[in-house]
Amino acid sequence: AFPQAIWLRERERLLASLREANTRPATIAGRAFASAVYGTHPYAYDMTEQTLARIDVADMQAMYRRWIQPCRATVSVVGAVSRGVRRME
Repeated sequence: AFPQAIWLRERERLLASLREANTRPATIAGRAFASAVYGTHPYAYDMTEQTLARIDVADMQAMYRRWIQPCRATVSVVGAVSRGVRRME
């Protein structure tokens, strides 16, 4: 589910964060570097207020239907794992 009200709230939060980042020299330098190095390659693209404003709930739902699929899931298990099966009761 992608509730409209939650997306609008989160988008405003992201916009505020983006506006604040735009005042930092490191952010500005990083964007200039990416543009100079990558040119028109997607690595040079960065989120802007305009691009963020164009994303709506329907876009997120379409992206989810296209890219988030169980057949693409990968499960990684890390730690002291044995082959024995234990039930937690």
